[in-house]
Amino acid sequence: TINNGLFGKLPEAVGKGLGVDLGFNLLLGEFDIGIAVTDLGSINYNKNIYQIKDINLVDLGGDGIDNYNIFEGAANSFSADKGVVEWADVAEKKVSLPTVGRFGVSYTHKLTEERKIEFGGDFVLPMNKTAGNFKKPMLGIGGDISILKWLNISTGAVIGGNYGFN
Repeated sequence: TINNGLFGKLPEAVGKGLGVDLGFNLLLGEFDIGIAVTDLGSINYNKNIYQIKDINLVDLGGDGIDNYNIFEGAANSFSADKGVVEWADVAEKKVSLPTVGRFGVSYTHKLTEERKIEFGGDFVLPMNKTAGNFKKPMLGIGGDISILKWLNISTGAVIGGNYGFN
């Protein structure tokens, strides 16, 4: 069964959840228009959950390294009872998925059966501040020209999100 690992080879799940994507696409001649909301849902973790308390790094201090066993030193530094990091076991935690809204438009014009010109844009709007989501909206544009059956020239740019301008 899946709960006990698939045939005993996969680890047991540490949580359960549901994620859904909703979208709509419309073709109008050479234009393709799409709108969607992706990653709607959440995961409820119920195993191996730890919460770490924020600490002031200015107050950090220690005895230094007194041997060559760096693994032992690291384990001592991060232990719950005597290390610099304070952490506690948590029974369960519900986390939202990184939900985004998307809107895109593209235009495709066939020059011949083998040659075409395509360009379009995509706007992505983060809908929550869950870890893994974009920090701010993102806009991308791009284009593609098929010169020969085996030769395409493509370019594009993106601004916003977590990327700046690329």
